Amino acid sequence: IYDKGGFLAAEKKQKGDSRMRAGAVIAAAGTPGGFRAYDKLENTDRSAMLRRMIHTFRRAGVEDVAVVTGDRAKETENSLAKLGVVFLRCGDYEAAQMIDLAVQGFQYLRNCERLFFCPADVPLFAEDTLKKMLLQDAPIVIPVHDGRKGHPVLINACLTDSIAGYQ
Repeated sequence: IYDKGGFLAAEKKQKGDSRMRAGAVIAAAGTPGGFRAYDKLENTDRSAMLRRMIHTFRRAGVEDVAVVTGDRAKETENSLAKLGVVFLRCGDYEAAQMIDLAVQGFQYLRNCERLFFCPADVPLFAEDTLKKMLLQDAPIVIPVHDGRKGHPVLINACLTDSIAGYQ
């Protein structure tokens, strides 16, 4: 279901509330070439991309941010240490699937009613987009631009156990 704001929302089941505690999980465990866009971003300062993502989430009112690290974890954690985010290490990041990284973050952020999920290679989203997503009355909200689905995805926490069980 597409709404007028350019969002793909799953079947509406409950009233959305932007005041519900929202968290964000950023999957930053991959190696260059591991996911679709890393080949093009291999020489990009990934700490700068992550910093931008974290600041955008915070400006939108998302206080709890978990960054799942793996490849170059120490470097990433050291460069972002003062931003007040939680770092979760994925020990087997070379074999991990994107869903594994999401679930690791979801399990840590159990105190949040709604959770954004985003891979680290998609840093260009706006604060306004996040705020509009939080206002949607749906358990899953996916931003859409020119007919293409994107990130971050907003998920109601009641769905995270089902996501964790998906294998």
